[in-house]
Amino acid sequence: SSSSDSDSSSSSSSSSSTSSSEEWFQDMPKMNEAPKNPMLPYFVGYMGSSIQASNQINAIQAVQKLCQQIAHEIQNPNQIPEKATLAKFSILARLIRTMDAKQLEQASQQLYTSASSKSASQSQSATEKVAAWKAFRDAVAQAGTGPALQLIKEWIQNHKIQGEEAAEIVATLPMAARVPTKQYMDAFFDLIKKSEVQKQQFLNVSAILSFSNLVRKAQVDNATAHNRYPTHVFGRLNPKKASAVARDYIPYLAQQLKDAAQNEDSHKIQVYIRALGNTAHPKILSVFEPYLEGKKAISDFQRLHMVTALNKLAKVSPKIARPVLFRLYQNAGEAHEIRCIAVYLLMKTNPPASMLQRMAEFTNQDPSNEVRAVVKSAIESAANKLNSNMQQELSQNANAAVDMLNATKWGQQYSQAQFWSEDVAGDMNLAYQAALLTIGSDDTLLPRNAFLNLNNNLGGYRYKYFS
Repeated sequence: SSSSDSDSSSSSSSSSSTSSSEEWFQDMPKMNEAPKNPMLPYFVGYMGSSIQASNQINAIQAVQKLCQQIAHEIQNPNQIPEKATLAKFSILARLIRTMDAKQLEQASQQLYTSASSKSASQSQSATEKVAAWKAFRDAVAQAGTGPALQLIKEWIQNHKIQGEEAAEIVATLPMAARVPTKQYMDAFFDLIKKSEVQKQQFLNVSAILSFSNLVRKAQVDNATAHNRYPTHVFGRLNPKKASAVARDYIPYLAQQLKDAAQNEDSHKIQVYIRALGNTAHPKILSVFEPYLEGKKAISDFQRLHMVTALNKLAKVSPKIARPVLFRLYQNAGEAHEIRCIAVYLLMKTNPPASMLQRMAEFTNQDPSNEVRAVVKSAIESAANKLNSNMQQELSQNANAAVDMLNATKWGQQYSQAQFWSEDVAGDMNLAYQAALLTIGSDDTLLPRNAFLNLNNNLGGYRYKYFS
């Protein structure tokens, strides 16, 4: 049946499924149940069923034993490679993915009780009990299932983890989440609104940014949602219109931004600007618009941060972001920092030759030397330094505009945008892309702002190396 599932699902597009393929989809996992993933060893390892079906395996005891082994082995770091401690941790995380909420709660009670009752003398056994709890805690964070999220919420509400420790656990969730269903996302949304989260600064920031990143990956960016999650097993995880994002999540974040702006809380303003940007949903444009147009008061730096936060939208929905960024660039009365970052992001939307030609022509009249310099350097580097196959269209478009640029040579003290890409080894599909923006300062050679991105493509696996 799995091959039929694959055939029927692959014939459908990434954003929709035919009615015939829907018959093969498994039921969406509930929040208190482990997702039943086909073809993974621990889910079909016992006569085609989950290892949980075996009488010979007690998952709770197995988790305890693994945590204790890991705790004992890390006391002597030299034996970690010999004892394959990291492999044991991977096994622990996989085992936790097969467990339901009740089992995880029992395992947590047994391991945490040991950790909380450590002796004041910090004996060897007490130290190992603490380490066993930490191994379990980290493996639960890596599990990425509904029961694991419920357990993390319970830990935070009962203050079993707090502060920076809790912030680091929550920060893993966007990368760890395996099947972020609507129920999973709503549970995460509920977590960021909890008073136990909001009154802890590090945890509050971590939870908000983690949630907004997962919203983009699971519910806004269709390509990521299709490629990253088991859509051919459970069907489409994100609603076609991403209704909860537009109806609940973004209005909440927008209200928090409004409150922070009224209270002139610079830290929270920056957090909620970045959170809205992380979602990459087109609705954030209507949230940012009154601030960018000066109808609602925030500082120039915060407005710059707001334009910078459009970077995810520029990647996910370039055709929507492009005209907005172009208008920001065209506004000669705008601060040059904002116009420069708009040019930088605009280049990432693969603008057509006609748009680049208009920008090149305007370098002869633009009142800002900083913007002239950034447009010239951006178009010249795109024309001459983009050598990877993936960016050939942008390179050709830039070449069509190069001859229209102002002939002035701007020094390094002026704003610069540089783009590079190279296919390192074409046969092996290895490539890199880099982009650098520096915004010139009024009284020093050092730039006022700098933005750097470096992306690698290793055999088709793309990842952000530095940003």
